[in-house]
This record gives sequence, structure tokens and C-alpha cells, in this order.
Amino acid sequence: LKPLSGRAIILLHDIHDDTVRALPQVLDWMERENRARTEQGELPIRILDYRYLLPTLHPPLPPLIDASGRF
Repeated sequence: LKPLSGRAIILLHDIHDDTVRALPQVLDWMERENRARTEQGELPIRILDYRYLLPTLHPPLPPLIDASGRF
């Protein structure tokens, strides 16, 4: 994930055991990366609902930081 730059889509299928096992590690990495980005004045990584990418369904974008101050 680290070498990605600009926009990227990472598709995870929860029907695969490897994906389910990897997801906590991916989310932990994203939280650390977002803290570092914020400290450097960069925009954080955002997780979007896949429906946002569909032409007819556009749920509201999630906030960059939730109410607890977490990413």
C-alpha cells in the first residue's frame, strides 16, 4: 500500500479467509499512515463505500475524522 500515490482502489472480498485475516493489519496501517500524513499537513487516506463509485447511488462522503478524533 505504501508505494501507491494519487488515487487508488483496493478491492477486498470478505469471502476469502486471507482478506478477513489481513483487514485488521490494513486498517492499523491506514491509521498510522493517516496520523503521519496529518502531522505533515497532507490529506489522509479515505475509505469510501463502494456505492459512491456507482453512477446512480452517491451516499454522503464520510468525514475525514470521526467524532472521537480518529481517522
